[in-house]
Amino acid sequence: MKMMYNDITLDDYTFADNGFNELWAVKLLTKYEGVVYCYGKVTAKIDEIANNGDGIASLKFQFDIIDSGEFDKTELEESKDFKNYLGDVLNHILQDAFENDKYRIGNGEDPNNSTQELTNE
Repeated sequence: MKMMYNDITLDDYTFADNGFNELWAVKLLTKYEGVVYCYGKVTAKIDEIANNGDGIASLKFQFDIIDSGEFDKTELEESKDFKNYLGDVLNHILQDAFENDKYRIGNGEDPNNSTQELTNE
């Protein structure tokens, strides 16, 4: 059974420069404190049949640990609890972005694109 971390807030993570490219890293501030990682490819799948036709969305994502802090990197990469936690943080990031109009859809190369970039202000 997957543990849920629905009580994640902006106090649980922050965004940081990842030091390698223009993508932002996420630094965990509470659970797994000090771990810094980047999300890679993120996909969402909606199962229309589930939940009486209302649809249930599931996220799949890749991640790369930049700094494992005081934790063992290999153990984190293999931990279901850690992966579930990153999924819940990602869910919070996405919900916060859409609720506060802090999002960008696509790669931002379209000069006529009027969407906003995801930030943590």
